[in-house]
This record gives sequence, C-alpha cells and structure tokens, in this order.
Amino acid sequence: MNDNSMKKLYRRFTGLSSQSKASYGLPSSRNPSESLQMKEFEYLAKIINPKTCSKKTFYSISGSLFALKTNACWVELFLLKKNKLKVCGEHQGLRFLELDDKESLPAYVAVHKEPVIVTNPHTSVFLKSFRTSIKGISALTLREIKLTCTACVPLFDNEKQLYGCVQLYNKIDANRCQTFFTEDDLEKVNSTGIVIGEILKTHLEYSSLKQKNFKLIKILDQQNSLWSASNSLYKRQNTLYKLIDILSSQKFIDRILLKLITKVMQCTDLALFLCHDSKIKLYESYGKNGQYEILSNLIEYSCFVLKKALNIRDLSVEPLVNCDLNKYSSCLIVPGVFKSGQAYVLCFLKTQKDFLNVDLKYAEKIMDSIKNINFLMLGGKGRINLTDFRQECNLLQKFSIPSYLEFYDFYTFFSEIKEKLIDIVELSSCSIYVADQITDELWTQNSSSSSSLFFPYSANTLIGYTYMHNQIIILPSNSNYELSDCDAFKDKFVLSLPIRSNKFKNPVLGVIICIKKSKAFTDSDSWVLEKYSESIANALENIYISNLSSINLNTPIFSNNASPCNSPRSLFRAINMRNSDITKIDLKKESINLGIFINELLDFMTKSLKEFPKIEKYFKIVKDLQEPNVFISKLHKALDCQRSELYFVADYNYRISKLGQSKRIESNELAKYCILKKKFAYVSRDKIYPNDEGLSLICKDFFKTEGEKSIMMIPVMNSSSSIIGVLVLHNFLQDLSETSIECLKSLGAIVGALYSQKEPKIWENLTEKNRSQYVLQQWSKTIIEVSKSCISNMISCKNSICALKTEHDLDKILKIGMTILSASTISSKSSLKIYKNNKLIKITCQEILIKDISHNKLQKFKTYSNQKSYSRIFQSSQSAYYFPISSKTIFGYLKISTLKSMLKETSKKFATISQNHIFLLQDLCTFLPGFFQEYPSVSLESRSKLSNFFQIIAFKYSPSNLYLAVQTAIKSLVNSERAIVYIYEEGKFSIPEQGADMEIPSNFSISEDQVLLNEVMASNSSINLENAYEDTRFDTQLDKITAYKTLSLLCVGLNYAGQKIGCIEAINKFTGTFTHNDQELLENFSEIVSVMLQIINTLQKNLEDHFQLLAISNSMQSYNLVFSDSGKIVYCNKPTEGIFDKTIEEVKDLMYNEWMRPNEGLIDDMMSVFNGENNGIRKVSQKIRKSENDSAFTTVNYRISLLDHFSHEYFSAVLLSIEDASAIESLYNEFKTVQENVREFVSPLRLETKLQKSLKALSLIEKGIDNAEIKESLSQIISSLQGGHLKKPTLLINGSDKDMAKITSILDMPMDLNLQKSISMLDGLDEMIVLDSRISLEDLRNWELNAFQIEDQFEYIYCMLNDFDLIRHYKIKNTTLFNFITKIKDKSNFWNNPFHNFRHCFNVMHGVYMLLASTTAGSYFTSLQIFGLLIASICHDVDHRGRTNMFEVFSQSELANRYHDKSVLERHHAAVTFYTLHEEGCNVLEALNRETYMLIRKTIISAILATDMAKHLRILDEMNTRFKQLGEKKMGSLENDADKLGQFFVHCGDLWHPCKPYSIYEVWSILVCQEFSDQYQEEMKLGVPLTSFMKDLDKPKVYYGNEIGFLTYVVKPLWECCQLFLSPDIDRLVENINHNIEIMKKKQAEWKEAEE
Repeated sequence: MNDNSMKKLYRRFTGLSSQSKASYGLPSSRNPSESLQMKEFEYLAKIINPKTCSKKTFYSISGSLFALKTNACWVELFLLKKNKLKVCGEHQGLRFLELDDKESLPAYVAVHKEPVIVTNPHTSVFLKSFRTSIKGISALTLREIKLTCTACVPLFDNEKQLYGCVQLYNKIDANRCQTFFTEDDLEKVNSTGIVIGEILKTHLEYSSLKQKNFKLIKILDQQNSLWSASNSLYKRQNTLYKLIDILSSQKFIDRILLKLITKVMQCTDLALFLCHDSKIKLYESYGKNGQYEILSNLIEYSCFVLKKALNIRDLSVEPLVNCDLNKYSSCLIVPGVFKSGQAYVLCFLKTQKDFLNVDLKYAEKIMDSIKNINFLMLGGKGRINLTDFRQECNLLQKFSIPSYLEFYDFYTFFSEIKEKLIDIVELSSCSIYVADQITDELWTQNSSSSSSLFFPYSANTLIGYTYMHNQIIILPSNSNYELSDCDAFKDKFVLSLPIRSNKFKNPVLGVIICIKKSKAFTDSDSWVLEKYSESIANALENIYISNLSSINLNTPIFSNNASPCNSPRSLFRAINMRNSDITKIDLKKESINLGIFINELLDFMTKSLKEFPKIEKYFKIVKDLQEPNVFISKLHKALDCQRSELYFVADYNYRISKLGQSKRIESNELAKYCILKKKFAYVSRDKIYPNDEGLSLICKDFFKTEGEKSIMMIPVMNSSSSIIGVLVLHNFLQDLSETSIECLKSLGAIVGALYSQKEPKIWENLTEKNRSQYVLQQWSKTIIEVSKSCISNMISCKNSICALKTEHDLDKILKIGMTILSASTISSKSSLKIYKNNKLIKITCQEILIKDISHNKLQKFKTYSNQKSYSRIFQSSQSAYYFPISSKTIFGYLKISTLKSMLKETSKKFATISQNHIFLLQDLCTFLPGFFQEYPSVSLESRSKLSNFFQIIAFKYSPSNLYLAVQTAIKSLVNSERAIVYIYEEGKFSIPEQGADMEIPSNFSISEDQVLLNEVMASNSSINLENAYEDTRFDTQLDKITAYKTLSLLCVGLNYAGQKIGCIEAINKFTGTFTHNDQELLENFSEIVSVMLQIINTLQKNLEDHFQLLAISNSMQSYNLVFSDSGKIVYCNKPTEGIFDKTIEEVKDLMYNEWMRPNEGLIDDMMSVFNGENNGIRKVSQKIRKSENDSAFTTVNYRISLLDHFSHEYFSAVLLSIEDASAIESLYNEFKTVQENVREFVSPLRLETKLQKSLKALSLIEKGIDNAEIKESLSQIISSLQGGHLKKPTLLINGSDKDMAKITSILDMPMDLNLQKSISMLDGLDEMIVLDSRISLEDLRNWELNAFQIEDQFEYIYCMLNDFDLIRHYKIKNTTLFNFITKIKDKSNFWNNPFHNFRHCFNVMHGVYMLLASTTAGSYFTSLQIFGLLIASICHDVDHRGRTNMFEVFSQSELANRYHDKSVLERHHAAVTFYTLHEEGCNVLEALNRETYMLIRKTIISAILATDMAKHLRILDEMNTRFKQLGEKKMGSLENDADKLGQFFVHCGDLWHPCKPYSIYEVWSILVCQEFSDQYQEEMKLGVPLTSFMKDLDKPKVYYGNEIGFLTYVVKPLWECCQLFLSPDIDRLVENINHNIEIMKKKQAEWKEAEE
C-alpha cells in the first residue's frame, strides 16, 4: 500500500481533514482523543497489508480495535462462512456456529441483522434460551469471567452486506468501574465494522489471487512431465518402426539388436532361445546378467505345453522357478516359429513394473519380424514426416483419435494426466474421454488392455451434455440438468469440463470428469482445470498429427447400429460388446547334443578316493558305457556300502520316485533337507557331517526309526543347478573321513550329467491346473502371514489406545503415538523429526533425542519439510512417506518407512497407507507445529489433543494390507487385470480401502440392487460372465465411475459357517475369458479368504467388547456424576440414591447445592470448580451424609474435574467422581501390616552421618569409663557435639584466649577505664577479624558445590559478595557482616528443621550467585540489585517454622493472623530480615542513603515474596512468555524486566537442590520428606485438614511417586524455562534433573518389584 492510501485511510477513520493535519506529521501536543485515534490507526496499519498480516493477527487486532472503541473487557469476532458463523477466537473451543436464531446470541443477531444489548446476563431468560453460550474470557488469566453486561452487533461492509458479527463483554468506564453498553457503542462498532469489512475483502481477494498464482505455478511445473508422457507414446512407436526396418534387413541377431528390442519393450533383460526336441538353448541375451537357466522350466512349459504367450506378474510364487529372483518381479515369455519351422522363444524380464497387454502386442510385432531373419525380408514402414502431416492437418475439419491406434499405450498416457490433475486440484478421482468426431463417439482407456470403453453422443448423459454443449457442468447445481446418469454421481461433487481447441470445426476434443467427495468445486478449481485442459488439448493435437496417416477419415471402425430412440443405457451397452480370439503355435522338435565332462570328474575322484580299491575298475566301466543305470547299480560295490539308490523329485511337494519305478513316496526329513537346501549329508552313529544345527535336529532320532548304521545323501542337480533328485548310499563298511565325504559329494554332478538327456521334465506332466494349485498354496500361505500381521497390528493399536487413556507423561505419549503410527500404517518404522531453536528433535517409539544438526543435513532436512503435500519415495532398501510439518519458527516432517530388512517378505509387499490414514496424518501434521511451539513445556490441553489424535488414528485402523494381498492374489491366480473385494454389511456391499486398482474411493458403498452380487451371495456359488455387457445381471455403475471397461468377469462368494462375508471379483482375463479351472481355483481361494476375514472381524469385535467392558468396569468402581454448566445433573453411571438417598428423577431439575445441603464442604468445592477458581479438586477420607435426617457418615474419596467439549449439548461440564473409601482403607490396613514386617529394610528415609556414628562410639566409650572427672568431660563433649553449631567460629581477642560471648563489658575491661580508649579499641575490632580467604574462584563457582561439606559458610558468603565488589562498594564492615550472618544463621536454625534451616539458605544463596556470576544474567542488573538479591536469598527462609503456609492458616497461628493468611511465611521472612538489619551491629546497609535504601528494600522484599510456591505458575507463565519475546524485545528493554528476572532467579535458587547430582539431591529430598512427615503428624494431632501428599512418605511407593511428580511437573518446567534464557550455561542443570528423574523411576520400579 502506498503513502497516499495510508493517508486516506487515516483521514477516513479518524475524521481528520487534510487541512487540520499534516500529511504524516503529528501535532506537538495531542489530547486523549487524538491519542486514541492514533492508536486505532496503528492497529489498522498492522492488518491492512494482507501479505504481512496472518488470519490470527487479523482476528486479534480486529477484536482489540472493537475493544478499544467500546472499552469492552473482552471481544469475540464471528465471520460468515458457508452459511455458518466462524468463531475467530481461540479460547471458546468452538470452530463454527450454526446459523440458527435459537443456536446462540451471535447467530440470532446474524439472522435478524439487528444489534442486541443484554444488561442482566445472569437473569436474562432471553440469553439462557440459546443452546450455545459464548463465554467471556479474562484477558489476563484467559479464564471465564462473570458477565455483567454483553452486546452483540452485526457487521456490514460498505455495500451493506452482512459479513459477521461481534460480541462485547463487560464494559469499563474511565474510572475502571463496571457500566453498560450504549447506543453510542453500537454506532462505534458499526463504523469500525465498515472499515474492517473493506480490509477483509482485500484479504480474501489477495488470498484468492495467491491461490490461483500458486496453482498456476504448479501447472507450469507439471507441463513438462505431461509433454514427456505424450511424446513417449510417439517415441516408442517410432522406435518400433525403426526396429522393424532394421530386422527386415538383418541376416542375424546380435547384442546390439537385442539392446534396441529391450528399449522398445521397456524391460531390463532379454534373451532369445532356440528350441530343439523338448529342450531350449540360449542363442543370445542382453541385460544385467539375467539368470535364464533358473527360468528354463518356465520357458519350456510355455513353449511345449501352453504353446502361447505367458505373462508372469509375480515370480516369487511361480512353481517352475527353481530359485529366488530377487532382482526381477515380472516375466513375459513369447514363443514363435521361424518360417523354416525352427521354434524359438523371446523372454523379457522387468525389475519393478508388470508387463501390460500393450507390451504383449509390441512383443508379437517383434516376433513377426524376427521369424523372417535369414529367410524373407519384409519392407518396413518409413519414418513419419511430421511436416507433411501438419500441412494435411490444415485441410481437415474433424478431430479424431481412434482407440484402435496401433502400439499406443493410452492407459499410461491417461494415467499420467489423471495423476497430475489429482495433485493440482486434490480430487478423489477423475477420467479423461477423447472424442472421435468421425464415429461420433467418446472413448477412454482406463485399462492396461487394448480394450476401450465407448460412450455415445447423448445430451441426456453428463459426458454427452458437456461435449455437445461445450459447457462446464458442476454438480450438484441449481440448474435443472435433465441427465439420465445423475444417480451415478449422487453424494459427490462433480465437475465436467470440455477439452477445447480452436483448430477444428468442433472445438471440443474430449471431456474431463473430476470428482470430489469432501467439498464442492470452487471458481478457482474451475479456472485451474480449464487452464490445464489447454495443455491436454495440445498433447491430443500432437498425437492426432503424429498418426494422421493411420486414421481412417471415411469409414467408422465401430458401426453404431443402435436406433436413435434407444435409451443412453442401451446405447452404452450396445457399443461396448466385444469378442476376443486366442491363437496357439505349433512347434517342431529338433534334437541337440550336450557337452560331456563326466570322464574328468571320474578321474579326479579315482585319484582322491584311494581308500576304495575297487573304485577305479567300476569307474572304467562307466566311462566306456556312459550308461547311468549301470553306474547307479555298480556304485555301492565300488564304495563298499550296502546299497546305492537314486530317487527323482516327482512333483513340487517334494515327493520322490525311485529309479525305474513310477510310484511316488513321501520324502523323509533327511531327504527333504537335502532337496530343499541343495546340501549333501553324511550321518553315522558317531558322526554328522556337515556340522549343521538343523541337520543335527533331524538326525537326533534317525537311527532309532530307520535302522541304519550310516547313510549319505547327495543332491543331484542339472546344468542349470535345478534339483532333479537325490542319490542315497546306505551303510558303509567303515566310517568315512571328511576328505572322502567332500570328494563323494561330486557324485551328484556326475549323476546329474549322466541323466541330463534323460532328465524327467516336471513340466511334461505338469498341467495348467496342477501349476495353478501350487500357486494357490503359495498365495494361501501369504494370506495367512498377512492376516497374522493384521492381527498383531490390531492388538497393538487397541493396547495403545488403552495406554493413552491414562497417560499424561509427554515423552510416553509421543512414543506410544509412534507405535500407533507404525502399527496402523503397517510400516516397520515411524519417526518424527522437528527442527526448533537450532536443535533437531527426533522422536521414535523407542527414544526421544535432542541434538545438533549440521548445515548440510539441515538443507536436506528442509527439502522434505518445505513440501506442500506428502510425498512417497522408493529406494532399494525402503519405501517411505514424508509428511511435511511447517510453521514460521518450526519445521520438520513425519516419516513412515518400510524397511526390507525389518519386515517379512509377505508383509513388505503389501505395506501401504490407506487414503483415510493419509488424511488423518495430514491433519496431525497440521496440529504439530503449534504443539512443538510449546515443547517441552506442553500444556495438559495440548497433550490431551495430541493423545486424541493418536487414538483416532489407532481407532481407524483397518486391515488394508490384507485386502491388497487378496486383490493381488486373485490377479495372479487367474491372470486377471483387476480384482475387487466386496464386504457385505447390514444388507449393503462396500469396497474396503482402495478398490479396483485405486480408482474406487475407500469404503465405497454400491447400490443395493446388485443382481449379480446378490445372486452369488444367495446361491453360495460362483458366476462366470464371458461378455459382461451382454448379461443383464451386470451393472455398469463401477465402469462409469472408474472409466474402466469390464469384458469378462468371475464372481465368487465369501461365506464362513453360514455367515455372509462378501464377494470377490476377477475382471478381464489377460488372454481370453475365465475357464472352469479359474472358477474352481478362485472358489478354493475364497475359502481361505473367508476364514481369515472372519477371524479378523471376530477378533476386532472381541477386542472392542473387551476394552469397552474394561472401561465400564473401571467407571463402575465409583459414582460418576456429570453436571452441566448450569449446575444440573445430566448423567450418572449408578443410581444416585446409593450415595445421596435421592433418585436422579428427583434431582435432575435441581441445582447441585439444593440436594447436597448436608455436605457443605462438597458444595464449596463444587462451587470453586464451577466459578473457575480451580480446574480440579481431589480429596480423600471425606465424611458425607446421604441426607439431612441421616446422622451416619460415609467415608469417601472424591474428585471434581472440569470437562471441556463434553457433548454437542453441553460445551463444558463438571464431573464429580465419588468412591467408597472403606474398602480402600481396609486394603491399606492389610498392606500396612505387611509393611511393618519389612520396615527394617524397606524405608528409604534412613540417614546416618559420620557425626552420628562418632557419637554412638563415644557413648559406648563413656559407659566404660570409671573416672568421674574424665567421664564428665567426655559427657560435655558429647553434649556439645549433639547441640550442633560446630562450624560456628568463636571470636577471640588478639593476644587473649577470652571468648567474646563471655565478655560482660567491652573487651572484658574494667568499666572505669577510659571510654575513649574503649571506643578506639572497638573500632579496631573490624581489623582484627581477618578474612584471608583460601577459597579459589574455581571452587566458589562450582555448579555441584555440596552444602553439606562446607564448614565455614561465612567465608563462602564473604567471597560471593566480594566477587561482585559489594563489600568495598557499599562500605560493609567485616564485623557488621559477620554479626548479621550470625544472627540470620541462629534464627534460621532456631526451630531445628530438617530442611528449612541455614544450610538451605546458604545453598539458595549460592544458586542465585551462580546464576548471576557464571552466566550472562549478571549484566542485566545493577550492583545494588545484585546486592539485594544475594541478601534476599540468604534470608528468604529465616525463622522458618518447618510448616507450610496452609498449615499456618488452618491452625490459625499467630503469623497467619498477623499477615491475613496471604504469603504468611514469606512476609514473616521479609520482616525478620529487616528486624535483624536494625539490630545493633548488624546493619550491612548502613552506608546507603534513604533513596538507595528504599530501592534495595523493595528488591529484597519482592524477591523473598516470590519464593511463595503459590506464585509458581504465575511466575513460570510470565517468564515463559517474556523469554519467547526476546527476538522482538531484548531483555532490559521493558521497564520491569530486571525486577521480574530477579524474583525469578531467587525462586529458581529456592528449587536449586534438585539440579545437583543425585547423591547430593537424595539427601535434600530425604530431609524435606522428613519435615513433611512431621507436619502431617502434627496436623493429625491438631485435627486440621490433612495435606494428602505428606502422608506415608516413609513408604517407598509414595516417596518415589511424590518426588517424581515434583521433579517432572514443578522443578523441570521451571529450569527449562530458565534454560530458554541462559542456555547453554545451565544445560547441565536440566540434564541433572532428567537424570535424577530416571534414577527415581528406576528405584521406584525396583521397590514395586520387591513388594510384589
């Protein structure tokens, strides 16, 4: 905004003319009205620029402006949005109000457009008639305030359009007194509202333009990829034509040619095989070392059995693959025959994607060209001349891209377009329809097959209407479109958009259908889609021009014979009928010879096995005859064993058949070991070789069952390392050596070579049915494994929900949340990384780390956190989702990863995140920046919200990976393009998760009139449709939604024990239609799926019932009464007469205080929570009466809590939980009896110092002494030691041994001496006290100083003051300082408190000193302020009574009466401090003038009063807020910075002892617990209210629990707040606190374990 605009706005708002005010200058003197106007203008200047003003700032400043104009205590702003009122404030707990005049006062005002003033809110029937009340908030405490008056005013812009309303609370006049709102206030709000409305318009317009700009940039970013997708279609086709040209002129095939074929086929490996006499031979290959020998059986099966192309999607479950092919995922095998009759096979391999039908067509075209090599040369197509085509294009009038264009992968092209559209506009789904203006049809291809789905031109359908009228259609719409297919888009938001081009007579090239489920399309969405459709039009034009010569411009390919009067549905069905043909290939056999290496192996073994003398003779026979049967029959004689046998592997269940026999037998465990692991084994009674643990287990009882002495089994493999059998040698005459065993294992290779030509081919007897049964077995195992994973994750989610219900520890909530994310998203690892304050916070389910991050890693870190939406990244070892987290000061990301090394193979394949969970995770990441803004001092409200987020994610867990596994299995089993799982619930069919290859939204419900599905469910049978569109039972609803054409379909029901579960469908078999074998296979598979789904459904129901019953049982242990904010009961889990002798019907219309009258204490506590004085109250062992007439008391424990968001009817409520304490008391008594028995070693409060040990020893010595004089002296010594004050120095006069304490007059001189001489001697006394300190600065500034080890505290105090040069600067005499400290010490130790004594005061003073001297904090104070803070810290607990403030109040002590129950002890400490200063010879402030004295007095008193723990939270909140403002306002820039900081440091010093190492802190902890226990005993004696947390501190469980809570919720937040200002100087202190908490927790766990 320029200067002129600012001037106009200023003049308009303030009413000042340009003549009366200078352009920007302000008058030298300004009256209050002008100052107010200037402040208003400053407010407007902050919100007028939409670029720099956020929504939150706009709402806040607008509210402040209204408050400034009307003197309101609080203002709530409401803006009109989508027929609702948006609540702009953050403290109401509401986001929107319904626009109903009975809903709330703002809604009433917005509906009637008239202002309302209410001067009596508490008695106003009008105000209480609304369902929702908008409460007023205190600007200081942010708590609800009592209303004295309120006003609500509608807000209009300059054009008199309503845009919201504002509610004002509690007006204050100039004297700060309550008053009422007037008509004048309403006029001020109206005038201000007009200005705010105009600014709001500017903000909204700016936001709209910004969003358009962002989407336009996104379009430009995506255009390159779109053009790449378009051109890749043409490039691949053109490359194919080039390849055909080359093949037509080639006489042989080499690797260079294979490389070109690989490029066309878009695969990684390729091999050409020649076929001879049921054998294949590799002719040439190209790629990354393809393991083709492993695929030999599969290739031979395709070539000699199927005699047609075979597309394998998943090699891991293929029975004819002998080994794992980790690199490859899919395989395409295409057999063919040269014109000479020679058979050949092309084998293509891919590492990631599957082969599609278009790939098969490309392969067949290549096969046609290869078969002519060396025989017939065919002329290939010439290259396409694009220039000629463009010239011809100018003459054409019609646009046409027919679906039959050869070798065009439209499926991939359309998928690329849809992916970009969904990303740009955030759609649920979309479809692209291309026009063929020659045939008057629209078509699309949402399938990898070559089949397309056709739509006739019809103005009665959405697509046809959009095309024929060249108009954008948005549904639902106010316009009355008479469309026949509107029902298909029911409950959705639809935008139908024409693809336009001005280069054709009919400008519409196609139609885009976009669908949203959650929100309607906006004008911005329509604009973005229209702009992007121009790019799509350019791409379609490019394809049209490139294929102009292939398009038949005269004759339509598909004749539309349907009558014009036919309905759109009939036309749609008629033009989509199609038949498919299958062709087979005849192959001729030709024998080939194999190379022989047997002789060399036999010679080697003859030389090596010299211990067998007959071996050479028999091996010679084998060399001459080369007959394998002779070799096997003679082998046992050569090796001196009882017999030799050869068994062939007969099938893939590893049954075996003996050489020469056809009978199949089951393998024993040893044979299975050799076959499965391809390892040899030698077993005798004394030896097992090799030394393998698995082999040892198998052979443990082998000889007991088999009756063998020794046996050797050797796996027999062919040249491709495939197992064909096992050679068994029984009972050797002598035990074999390891050398002989190693040599004999070569027999497997010899036998394999001998039988290579006679090897029985498993595929020869393997029918397609048998192979399918094996694949079924493999998939059944996979489904079971995935189901186990689902069950485990389900239980983990349920347990985590239960844990979060009662967990308040922040770290544990975060760790449990990460566990939930891992389980619910089926991932191996979830981690959260946040960058804040130059630190990286990493959170996993195991740990939370805070560490530094390097610059390079930070840049990489930002790449994920700065993304606009989530991203998915695939790597070799993992696939990971990244969800960005970003705000102005905090950024990071949530990572959900799937590590291959951590998941089972079966689970890894189907590890995915459902769309529902993606939305939930995005919402979570939107919440996290605000959460981590508070971290680690996170409020309970934020913790509760985070816990709720995690619970919702866990609650929404569904077995999505099981559904994905079932879909993948169906496609693999019956070789179908797609598969759908339907779940039957409550009479409806739904598609869980992402059905039909991600085209159908999650949990999509289909119409109930599904004839096909209902028939399958009713008859419990399967239905096979060869042509779906010819069968009237088939419903085309899903085809219209997905734009995917169903040709053939196989549907099978899911039933278990008579219960209907759902159906599964296989759609569009790759080759032809589904067979009877497919039908039988899918029926068998459905039984496995039914069982697994039933188990999961049953488990899920049982878990829900279990946790529901658990929750009910927990609540049933007590009476839970819920009261609305009006004080009336709205819920009770038990009959109220059990505790109050009144039924709920009797009390439901009464206020709580009307029927709880006998229990005044309970009523007072309830009133305290209702009035907002307390958020919660918990009391134990309280006496209550059922009624006024009942004299008996019941002992109960009760808790009163404030509930937010209780229900839709009640925004807030109060919960009263009452439990009978008698049973608890009985249980406690039993436990106490047990504890007494073990008290000797249980109590952690035992403490014995060296002094106590010495006293015990001296007492024993005293008893043994007979000499009365010595015994009396020793007794005096013991008494002196027991009396304490051992470190107190005794002042002696130089040259005299007289004790100063015993001198009766000055220096013990006769009173008649010269007085002047006496005075001069007294003046010299200061010099006599020589403080030649031996304390080094290093010792003085020791963070871990142990106060228990300091003998001379005065020396340390002197050095601390001297370190700041305070003694010299303020002329403090040594004697005066000594007298003052001595007096303070005596008064601090007067009550003999275990904790609150002078040692504690000294420790606090040292803590404050360290904060001032060892950090940068000292620079913010004057020397006078430092002096005052150190005096305050040493005196802060002087004359402490060892009891708390509440004890003094309840016991009505003298101090409580003196100081009116407010900060009793702290006021007393301050008073005693100044009493002591005014005692003779103690005034260390005597050198100060009056003004300076008053300043330091204020510092000392305010600092001592700040040690009142009742002020802890206020101080903590103030300093947290102040430290977070340091970036804008430096410390010291505000007037009271030094005062508040000083008070904060003394308060920190008071809680300094938990920052010490555990050995020191433990002693302090025990002493304070001893003091608390003493107070509790005295409370019981006096009959005053008991302090519950001081009870039973001698019990480990209570002691450690109290200390852990105190450290976690009081001490740690305080020092973490201090750390915000003084980091890294005090980082070690926070680390010590955390370490002490962990030790306490560990000890607590140990005691719990010991007690159990």
